[in-house]
Amino acid sequence: MKQITAEWEKLLFWATFALLLTVLVLWLAGFGQRVGDVVSKKEAPPGHSLLGQAALAFLNEPPPPDLAGEKNPFSLTVEGMAPKKRFKPWQRKDETTTAPPKEEPKPRPFATVPKTDPKPPVEKPKPPPPKPQVVRLVEYRGTMTTTSGEKVALVQTQDPVAKQEKMEFVRKGGEIGGLKVVDFNETGVEVMDASGKKQKIAFGEQKRLVLE
Repeated sequence: MKQITAEWEKLLFWATFALLLTVLVLWLAGFGQRVGDVVSKKEAPPGHSLLGQAALAFLNEPPPPDLAGEKNPFSLTVEGMAPKKRFKPWQRKDETTTAPPKEEPKPRPFATVPKTDPKPPVEKPKPPPPKPQVVRLVEYRGTMTTTSGEKVALVQTQDPVAKQEKMEFVRKGGEIGGLKVVDFNETGVEVMDASGKKQKIAFGEQKRLVLE
């Protein structure tokens, strides 16, 4: 209990001290302001000029007169209006005369393209008709030995279109009816047409060949 009482007393002491200090500061501030007002009401003594009255006498002197016959470059003058031009009737333009008309550029003539008759379409040449087929009926009839000992083949050919028939003895390399005898023996013969195509015909057989 004593400790609490001591704390309160200490707090009350410091609060009273702060209040007194505040009042003292405010009082000193008001006293200083009053002293300043008293000092400001006093008039300052007149200042003493370091220059005499003659030092500024040139300010009261009259301006110098204008120079005779010379123009002041700094003075402004208003010039009068320029004189009107005199009317000279001989210099007036004749209103009746008209300017020559301007020549308009002539249009350029258009280039004319000569008309040409359309050419008839060129007909393409027709392909030649195919050659008619040459047909031969070939029959191998066998072989025979000549007196000189040479063997020959007996071949018979027929042309069905011309209705012609031919039978001949042909050696190797010989020709009959547009066919060339390449080789032969007892069993058959081998012939070749103009295109180089070879065909064989058996003994006793008749074969239809198309010559190319």
